[in-house]
Amino acid sequence: MNLKVKAIVAVLIVAVLGVGGALASRAWDPLWNPFRPAPDKVVEKAIEASREVETNHLNGSMEVKLNKGSGKVDFEGDVDNSDPEKPKFRLKLDVSISGEGMEFSTRGEIRSLENVLYAKVSEIPAVPMLPPQQVDRFKNQWIKFDSEESEAAAQQPQMDPEQIRKVIKEKLDLEKLLKVNKEFPDEKVNGVSSYHYLVEINEEEFKQTVPELAEALQELSQQAKPVDKKKMRENIGEFFNKAGPLQGEVWIGKKDFLVRKFKFDKKFENLPDQAQAAKFDLSFEIYFSDFGKSINIKVPEGAKTLLELMREMMGPLFGTQFPSDQLPEGTQIPEGYNIPQGTEVPQLP
Repeated sequence: MNLKVKAIVAVLIVAVLGVGGALASRAWDPLWNPFRPAPDKVVEKAIEASREVETNHLNGSMEVKLNKGSGKVDFEGDVDNSDPEKPKFRLKLDVSISGEGMEFSTRGEIRSLENVLYAKVSEIPAVPMLPPQQVDRFKNQWIKFDSEESEAAAQQPQMDPEQIRKVIKEKLDLEKLLKVNKEFPDEKVNGVSSYHYLVEINEEEFKQTVPELAEALQELSQQAKPVDKKKMRENIGEFFNKAGPLQGEVWIGKKDFLVRKFKFDKKFENLPDQAQAAKFDLSFEIYFSDFGKSINIKVPEGAKTLLELMREMMGPLFGTQFPSDQLPEGTQIPEGYNIPQGTEVPQLP
């Protein structure tokens, strides 16, 4: 073997070793890389990793387009699941709706702590038949919605959140519900190198899982109606037959296997007759970041129930400065009569 041939062989060996090393180390990671993990395995690891996430930030948008109008919601918020029994979240919303001869927008914020929901609207469109000063009472006012109080008022037993989480964990197998249809070249999401896949809901697995989950949740509630699993599976099958496959794109971090982005875009047509909107376009895009960072979500100060706000609003209509619940029991106000402001109402014996 002459010197020239030896040199060529040496170069080829170095090239093969270099390429092999780059592929094995994933420094060069094309889709055909034999050392690259299978897409299904990556999705499984992403689902496992998501169960360990305690806190994260999210932002994105959702849009619905109908024949005669559209609506869009931009959102940004934080989720805190460090205490599974007391999950927290906060979400800022920017909503816009348009239709035939109508268009309005509003902004607000939602917080949830210990099964109590708080909502605040910072921009309120004009409401017909209500004076602006009455509408302004709701602006930037935190409103409290207590699920326990609502259920007590309705005399309905409360379902244990811990039992609900346990049932969902037992019945909902995301690894089986999702399947990868296509693998795209890797991309960076907010600077993080990520796998990029097209995933789809497994129709047959969905038809089996959802009725079983619904039945298990129904058993936690004493007053819920029995679940007709056969009928539910028929309805799900009819929906998929008319709507087609449900697919979305997902981006998963290559190092930590955390979901960094999810995108869904679909036209719904020829849905079952009982559907309220037989034809519409739905799209949303969500980014996830700041995993594990400290989040401080507090109960908003000055929050009032909706009933308290309504009492304050109705008080001025009767010319009184005190809430209606402070009137003595049995007090009757004649129709059309206004109590002068500052009038003291004596207590009944």
